[in-house]
Amino acid sequence: MIKIFRVTILSTGVAKEVWVGSPQKEGWNDLVRGWSIGGLSSGADLQIDEDLTGSDLGIFPVSNHVMLWGRLIPGRPLPGIALFVNGVWWEEPILGNADKIEFRFDRHPLRIGDHMVELES
Repeated sequence: MIKIFRVTILSTGVAKEVWVGSPQKEGWNDLVRGWSIGGLSSGADLQIDEDLTGSDLGIFPVSNHVMLWGRLIPGRPLPGIALFVNGVWWEEPILGNADKIEFRFDRHPLRIGDHMVELES
């Protein structure tokens, strides 16, 4: 399975396509696989210019939806995360606690800091 993500830097409008292979990142159980997200030079499948140090994030296709899921270092803030629906950025769908984040975004654009991530295929 090959997926294409479009990553846009919101402050400049510069966009690029990122092709990723079959999902390899393990999710919340042994049956869930996705693609890793990290900062530049992190080795992640999807790399963005945001400080994601200490986070272990991924995008996971799950039955009929798509989720951002991962583990965090307690007390370490993430860049702002939001979902673009009907012309508005929504931050409400975030579920999490001190060390975990779950964010269902399906086919809607996802914002992480100054980057918009869209699933193209």
